[in-house]
Amino acid sequence: MDYLKDEKFGCHSIIDNMELNKYMSLIEVAYNTSGGINGQRTALKTKSAKQIRERMVDDFKNGAVLPPVVIGIVDNITLSDEIFHKDFQAYLNSIDKENISIIDGMQRTTAMKEANLSAVEQSKKNIRVEFWIVKSINDLIYRMLVLNTGQVPWNTRRQLEVVFTPIKKIINERIPNLTLIEIDDEQRRTVAGQFQAHKIIELFHVFSTRSEKFDTKQTLSESYQRIDMIESMSKDNIFDLFIEILTEIIRLDFNFSKCESENNNARFKNGRDIFTSQPVLVGLTVILAQQILGRVGINYSKERIDNNSKKIISNFKNFNNKLEAKSKDEVCNFLELNLLNELIGGLPKSSIGDRERSFFKDAFKVLIEENFKLDNMIPCWRA
Repeated sequence: MDYLKDEKFGCHSIIDNMELNKYMSLIEVAYNTSGGINGQRTALKTKSAKQIRERMVDDFKNGAVLPPVVIGIVDNITLSDEIFHKDFQAYLNSIDKENISIIDGMQRTTAMKEANLSAVEQSKKNIRVEFWIVKSINDLIYRMLVLNTGQVPWNTRRQLEVVFTPIKKIINERIPNLTLIEIDDEQRRTVAGQFQAHKIIELFHVFSTRSEKFDTKQTLSESYQRIDMIESMSKDNIFDLFIEILTEIIRLDFNFSKCESENNNARFKNGRDIFTSQPVLVGLTVILAQQILGRVGINYSKERIDNNSKKIISNFKNFNNKLEAKSKDEVCNFLELNLLNELIGGLPKSSIGDRERSFFKDAFKVLIEENFKLDNMIPCWRA
């Protein structure tokens, strides 16, 4: 067994040999749920993929050593180095299988599974497995971003989907009034507090990069975006801060959704439509990130970040408290949806997504600069 400890984050890196049958038992739950991580590729079923896998199965049966599969484990308990030298197998046996993910190696695992089923003697073969054991989901994301630097990058959505299972678990535990719709689920948002999971993932990217121009359909090949995100992720409290911000955004969604007036010809027919729009979510999230953490290229001190976050989040909470006390009609009057629809409808149609994100970023900047103390949203929409 080869063991190294990451002194910066307290992460553990282990490369070990395992009997195939023990590996299959360890990752059974993860394998049956597409690697235990949303976005991981299942066993490919194309003709060419099957041919390649058949060759891999034959090679494995004939004694070939496949590259290590990579397993991720998020474990927040304090682990002694001795565990990894003396009692590592016992440690693996104690892990909740729901917390184990196949980070890299679904296709190799499928090939080995097929080989294992075809011949009993294959189950005793040793294979190489690499384990990443971290205490914080933030550390795991950071490590994966660094690992990908300089390599052919995943597209943005897949990159966070790879670590989305533990992120989703934390978000669900800490924001109980948020309902996440799975990425492959065709269900649409119908009530406040309900969002497609990939939209919340995008918000985390937006918050980390502090830029509304982050495009989930593009790769992270632009080095400045990757570096900005890695720098932000290296701050210890970035995920906790995101959770605080997201909690208030969800509260605001519920408050805005009290306005139920219908205008069938409008983009924003009622209050719920506001945060159904991803440009609105992105605009609000990015301006909150910039006001707290600093604009891209400017890194505030920890003291300044702490002061900014305390002030802005406190004002945001007070704003939500006041909206909760308003009636449905009062919320509708506050939102001024007719003006919003008029101004949004007048935006140039070229690059409309970018223009809308910038529009709402500027709008919510006014709200923050005015300490969330406005009689209505007119100053925001006219910004």
